[in-house]
Amino acid sequence: MKIIAIILLAMGGALGFARTVHVTDFGPTETDATAAFQAALDSNADVVIVDNPGYTYWVNPLYLRSNQELVFKDGVVVQAMKGGFKGTNDSLFKGVDVENVIMRGEGTAVLQMNKRDYWDKSAYRPAEWRHAIALLSTRNVRISNLTIRSSGGDGIYVSTSNESRRQYCKDTLIEDCLLDDHHRQGISVIGAENLLIRNCVLQNTQGTAPQCGIDFEPNHAEKEALLNCVVERCRFVKNAFAGILIHCPGQRIPIDITFKDCVISDNRHGIVCSLDFNEESPSKGLVKFQNVTVEDNAASILIRNTRPEGPVVLFQNGVVKAMGDTGTVMDFSTTFPQDFGNVIFDDLRVVKSAKQTLLTLNNPRGSGLVLPPGQITVEDAVSHEQTIVPTEELNVLYPRNETMANFAVMPLKTQGLKPATDQADGKSSFALRSSFIPYYQYVKADTELVMDFRVLFLADTDNPVDCKVIDTQNETQIAEFRFTEPTFTWRYVPPTTTVLRLEFNTHRKSILIESHHPGFGFGAYPAFKAFRSTGELYFVVPKELEEVVVKVQGDDNEAVQIEIVDGQGQVRATSEYTAAAQLLTIPREATAAPEWWRVRVVKMVEDYSIQLAAPIPPILYSSLLNVLE
Repeated sequence: MKIIAIILLAMGGALGFARTVHVTDFGPTETDATAAFQAALDSNADVVIVDNPGYTYWVNPLYLRSNQELVFKDGVVVQAMKGGFKGTNDSLFKGVDVENVIMRGEGTAVLQMNKRDYWDKSAYRPAEWRHAIALLSTRNVRISNLTIRSSGGDGIYVSTSNESRRQYCKDTLIEDCLLDDHHRQGISVIGAENLLIRNCVLQNTQGTAPQCGIDFEPNHAEKEALLNCVVERCRFVKNAFAGILIHCPGQRIPIDITFKDCVISDNRHGIVCSLDFNEESPSKGLVKFQNVTVEDNAASILIRNTRPEGPVVLFQNGVVKAMGDTGTVMDFSTTFPQDFGNVIFDDLRVVKSAKQTLLTLNNPRGSGLVLPPGQITVEDAVSHEQTIVPTEELNVLYPRNETMANFAVMPLKTQGLKPATDQADGKSSFALRSSFIPYYQYVKADTELVMDFRVLFLADTDNPVDCKVIDTQNETQIAEFRFTEPTFTWRYVPPTTTVLRLEFNTHRKSILIESHHPGFGFGAYPAFKAFRSTGELYFVVPKELEEVVVKVQGDDNEAVQIEIVDGQGQVRATSEYTAAAQLLTIPREATAAPEWWRVRVVKMVEDYSIQLAAPIPPILYSSLLNVLE
């Protein structure tokens, strides 16, 4: 990275003696400087001076050119035009395939957009790509000493152009910048090689997910890379989700990211790492946190899906100061059957209260904790007494759980199922939220089906609720529909008598489903997923079954508590109020006929999942009037 800095500085010095123009040479007006500004960029000048005319430069989207230095003089404000930027990809400055570009401020220079205007759905199509500076497949770009505010996407976006033969940005330097009040991220890094970000402040991100200070998140696992990316001496403050997010869904090119001497404070999460999503083929690479301070965040460190054969996360020196008196300092979770590992602690210090848990592992598939040798210095926040905790002691707390690992849910067999009654209780207190929600409905040939849907939680997305309708007799899709409005009615006249499976993707919204046609229930294969809902759900226990096993988990690290009620109305098991996956195992004697048991959801934070172990049919009913048998 030192080589990049030297090249850029040398380039800046050389351009200082080359042809220079001023934006004011091209006749900007106080109401619209777009044409003049773009003319200066298109002039082939080596240096474009963005001089201070005593008024704001109001502009529509501008496009960077290669082999050019932009110097923003003290007091300059470049402001996105009010009522402009209607395109969902309109950026204040965009560079596509450009190279050898410098954007530097002198004194105080501001690049600013109108984030809150873009939230007005009557005036703007919702989007997350109205960036302040978009770099697409660029080479040798330097951005320095600028205040960049209030974009409709990211303050700076570093990515790949779909039209370019280049894979990603190379040789990028971002330094001494303030990234403030952006809609999605302060900086998003989709693909980069030789990226250096230093002496920057990334703060107050709030608008649409993920809402982080910085996010390293490739779009394409096969072709995009994060190579030699260094972030040093930066601050990540008051971002709505995380100060730092690294989300790499199965990268084929090993990742290489280093954070040095950074401070992450007052965010919802300090550091969130999700580094591997391919169960069969682990990603590779290294993410280092060297002398990093994580302090006063609502949650400090969250790491997902790291295993011994996958990427390495290294904490070297540094300190974590946990906020509050309860909760977990480091939250580990995995969806893999393999054990959780490859997080290395090299003399990390953690300051916490006596009631706070140092580390938890959420392992719904029974994975154990196998951290490499290392140690954490734990300091009591009140007494300041210090204790050395070797990672071997932490591994002992979370051994592999073979019972959990062997838990299995069987697919639902619908052939021959019919309503048990000719009535229906269409009301349900359970709101559903997931990318896959199966719902089963019996239908009669040539009899109109009418179903009502109500959206209870809109989240921060304008995507519709999508639904595919499958005829389970032959597993073929027979219909599909979508809706965006708060209430929606779907009507359908089936040509045959069958059981339909409606597969919903709620796109982070939650929905209530109401049917007044007999024979319907919530699918629990692979899991029943609900949101902000309590109440009771019925399930059938086969007559010969001698052990009922129910699995419950709070999704997104959110606690939930349930009870299992048997056929005689007795509470047979109660889970702890926690987000961790739990198995409730209840012995029973075989009976002469199947029994109807209940899952009673006592309390929850928001999202949770429930699963029924085979051979229990994976379907839950809100009322015994609705059952299929």
